[in-house]
Amino acid sequence: MSAIFLYPVGKKCDGWHSDADLCRGLQHHPRVHRHFGVKLHDELADFVGDSYGLSKSAASFEGGKYIVFAGVRFMAESARILARPEQEVLHPDPEAGCPMADMASLPQVNAAWDFLKSGPSTTPITYMNSTADIKA
Repeated sequence: MSAIFLYPVGKKCDGWHSDADLCRGLQHHPRVHRHFGVKLHDELADFVGDSYGLSKSAASFEGGKYIVFAGVRFMAESARILARPEQEVLHPDPEAGCPMADMASLPQVNAAWDFLKSGPSTTPITYMNSTADIKA
């Protein structure tokens, strides 16, 4: 089955409500949703859960090439990191940020890590709710 591209990469959609029938058309492709109490998303999703769990579930889904991820940007980035090479992650709103993930920019984090290197041995830890560039 060839998947229907709901949202071209880098494009913002007008919302899931208008595309519910298209979402249902992705029969063999995982649709994942971070549960925020939106029942329509729950009905369309193959997996509902937290950031890491959704990314793992989608990546291990057999037979699905396209992962449609309804959540904030760092979650879709995490799904891409964990996805198999042949899988593609589609995200309805690439600009959907997370206040916690967006608290520090990569230059700020790099400056903090450089400062920490000047002191006693420190192992930086990156929280799951961080952008891919900071995780790298």
